[in-house]
Amino acid sequence: MSSPNQFGRRNGFTLVELLVVIAIIGILIGLLLPAVQAAREAARRMQCTNNLKQLGLAFQNYHDVNGAFPTLRGWKPGNSQNYIFWSGLISTLPFIEQDAAYKEICASTGRDPDSNAVPVLKDLSIPGFQCPSDGLSRQQNDQTGYLAYRTSYMLCMADIVLNNGAYDFLNPNPDVNHYSIGQIRARAMFVAVTWQRMASVIDGTSNTIAASETVTSPTSSASASNQLKGGMAYTSIYGGASDIVPSACMAERNGANQVFHPSRSFRGLRFSDGRPMMTGFNTVLPPNSPSCTRNQNDLNYWAFYSATSNHSGGVNCVMVDGSVRFVSDTIDCGSLSGTYKPREYFSAKSPFGVWGAMGSLNGGETTTMN
Repeated sequence: MSSPNQFGRRNGFTLVELLVVIAIIGILIGLLLPAVQAAREAARRMQCTNNLKQLGLAFQNYHDVNGAFPTLRGWKPGNSQNYIFWSGLISTLPFIEQDAAYKEICASTGRDPDSNAVPVLKDLSIPGFQCPSDGLSRQQNDQTGYLAYRTSYMLCMADIVLNNGAYDFLNPNPDVNHYSIGQIRARAMFVAVTWQRMASVIDGTSNTIAASETVTSPTSSASASNQLKGGMAYTSIYGGASDIVPSACMAERNGANQVFHPSRSFRGLRFSDGRPMMTGFNTVLPPNSPSCTRNQNDLNYWAFYSATSNHSGGVNCVMVDGSVRFVSDTIDCGSLSGTYKPREYFSAKSPFGVWGAMGSLNGGETTTMN
């Protein structure tokens, strides 16, 4: 009787065949994984877009009820000076199905927007303020005694840089580097202790940004991070007592993901805190640029606060009319190499191209996005 091998039959694979099969499987996984990751990011970006859409509707509904939009900070009407640090995001809570949380905060006598003063903030996580593309956004910050949940969404301060973190807005007649508080309040959608009305949006509600995104700070605010997104750089970003130099901040980019001179960063660490480093951005440097301050130890100081995201190629923005648009990193920002005097351009068109025009209320620009 003949054995099976006499007729060419085998009972298994050879080693070469097994290795070929493994290689093919590896190639298929390599091709499939990016597609899966892209699909997941598309879903995260869609959720982020929806969050901004709901925030835009909340601004609209707040205006319908109160006759004005929320302020950047200074939350409690009639007592704004005592509550100067509170974020305008707090005011939107009743309009995003968080009325119970809003009432609990209102019942507190604490003046500062953190869990040390208002204990309810320690456990108050607002999914609508968190972009799933930022993995840290759903976490508490790590500030001992000042715990609160983060936010991915920043309120638009137009092309204001100098003194955008100052307290001078409480003083009706300060000398703020030769430009007036009136100019500032007429320029931006969100300014401290200022409640803009729909009629103030002279450039049109569909042309003016209300809010955009940030990647939240990657570390405790007690330390510095060299990450480009979520971090801050410390450098000389002024050309004199009343000038700004955007190129100085742009030069802080150290490769794709880092900055040369890392500073303390509070980006998005507390949704309840209205100070610009926490919940504000300006439309000077293009999306996903560095953020820069000239005082590395003070979260109240003025700075370039850039919109950032983990979406590929740009950031989402919600306009004053509630529509959401995706703005590319390559949007026209004018020339960033000059030395600019706010006291001159605050009464004219923004020198920062389409991006600057989209941030200002009254520049008179015609905006076309790239």
